[in-house]
Amino acid sequence: MNFTFGIITGGANNGRESLSNIEISDRICNIIESIRSQNIPNYEIIIVGGINNYGEDIRHIEFDESQREGWITRKKNIIVENAKYDNLVIMHDYIKLEHGWYQGFLEFGDDWDVCM
Repeated sequence: MNFTFGIITGGANNGRESLSNIEISDRICNIIESIRSQNIPNYEIIIVGGINNYGEDIRHIEFDESQREGWITRKKNIIVENAKYDNLVIMHDYIKLEHGWYQGFLEFGDDWDVCM
């Protein structure tokens, strides 16, 4: 199973919490590591919003936060428009995958339309 992981963030301007860009960046790095540790053969990671300091294997798409405060629906649509794979995992910048997440999907199978 191939996956596109899309992470939406507003960086320190996300309005939920008072976190610095460094704290948000560290949190996103933990999310990225939780994806990489799954040993998925084919996947991509797209981040929409925030700053770009995650490495060349991560596709970062800038987002003008002044367009509309907290416009997460647009960010999710941008991920869908840019996804390489049909299986999309849309994540906020505070969610990470548990150990064995991918193995669970292999056991569950790919005969589904929407999985939440």
